[in-house]
Amino acid sequence: MKLFKLSYLLLLLPSCVPLSISKGEGETKNNSSITPTIENDPPLLSDSERQKDITDPDLKDNFSFDQFKSVNWSDTKTFGTPGSYAKKTNNPMPEKLEQKNFGITKDNYEVIDIKGDGSCFMRASFNAVLHRAFNNQSIFDEVIKNIPIVAKKYENIPGFSQRFRAKDLITLLTTLNNLSESEQLKALNTDKVDTFLNYSFRSLFAARKNSNKDIKELLDVNEWGDVRRAMFDFQEMLVPQHNLALLFPQKGLEDQFFIKIPGENKKIEFTKDYRKKFIELYDQNIDSKKLEEDDKKAKEEINKAPNEQKTAIANKHANIFEQNKHLGIIKNIEVFKEKGAKKLEDFYKLEEMSILPYRTAGGNHVQILIRKEQKSKKNKILT
Repeated sequence: MKLFKLSYLLLLLPSCVPLSISKGEGETKNNSSITPTIENDPPLLSDSERQKDITDPDLKDNFSFDQFKSVNWSDTKTFGTPGSYAKKTNNPMPEKLEQKNFGITKDNYEVIDIKGDGSCFMRASFNAVLHRAFNNQSIFDEVIKNIPIVAKKYENIPGFSQRFRAKDLITLLTTLNNLSESEQLKALNTDKVDTFLNYSFRSLFAARKNSNKDIKELLDVNEWGDVRRAMFDFQEMLVPQHNLALLFPQKGLEDQFFIKIPGENKKIEFTKDYRKKFIELYDQNIDSKKLEEDDKKAKEEINKAPNEQKTAIANKHANIFEQNKHLGIIKNIEVFKEKGAKKLEDFYKLEEMSILPYRTAGGNHVQILIRKEQKSKKNKILT
């Protein structure tokens, strides 16, 4: 599929509502500690007028802004008709998706059902960012700071400045962030908020695809609908300083999942073999710096030794050499331990692990796992 087809389909798919996970009942948050510098959104044109300069018909959309004429994004009373787009279920997480060594089990997570309206992958994608933003003021501030930055970056892409209403988006997110939990959830499940958030993030995602020449030839119908790609894109655009960890099974395959290392622009693919070695090494508490030093000293000792002694010395240091083969894994383990997962069984307790999108067995639908501990103590999401 060509890139223009990607953008077109992204902008035509139906809308959806992000799942909110917010502060305690009855509480409100302080206003954002930052004041973003952003010009007013360009005057809203009629749907025909705003697309008249887009010569390629496949870059046009079927979206109408007329539905927002009566909306004030600072006033929840104008947010439209209540709906239901995400709900708690009594179904346990699929057994094939359990990663027991990491604590990702049905005992620690429960399923949030996402409406299968063709937009589930997008909903799960930006939900992973918004969830953390609504629960962490520093992350929220970073999102608000970066919205005008990406708006400016993509302003020359045909139609983007009319589709991506940056100031309106900031106003809406700020309004949502300052609501109590129950009020926030109610607002997120209204049709106007639903449509506006979904279209805003679709426009942002499509613009990034248009501007990234390196991946143009790689895009196809499977990749543009891949929740992994969308989640990483939103994270890199809106919260690059936090570099959130994202973990979920790959297309329903129980032997694979992906993680983005906190603090590093690096994605780890947990194939079956990588996961096996990661589990084996995690609780051994190997110091990567010491291992590198020991490996260097061992090689120097071998180089200085007479030929007849080299094999014996190499055998003496065999364990060091074997461990050093997996130095990259050991360094990754150290990152997660620094984040608080001292033991592998505590991996699921990491802040970043509170919400996990995943594909269903058929691979055509994306659901969400919510960590029970997080939900019961702080986030009474859906009843």
